[in-house]
Amino acid sequence: MKMDKLLALYPQAQKKNSPASEADILSFAIDDAFIWIKQDSLSQQETSLLKALFPVINDQKKHPWYRYLFKD
Repeated sequence: MKMDKLLALYPQAQKKNSPASEADILSFAIDDAFIWIKQDSLSQQETSLLKALFPVINDQKKHPWYRYLFKD
């Protein structure tokens, strides 16, 4: 699915350059960016479907600030 179609289907979604670090945001990679959608704006079925179609990103070590703050 293309980024434009997802943004048209979910107008509350946002295109970002990195995955979300907040627990209440569903974020997944598509094309060369990430889609952020607030979980409370999705039904349980929509959340399940999006998680099945796209790998959900929630790895705190991949956050842009992680390496700077924790110097792993």
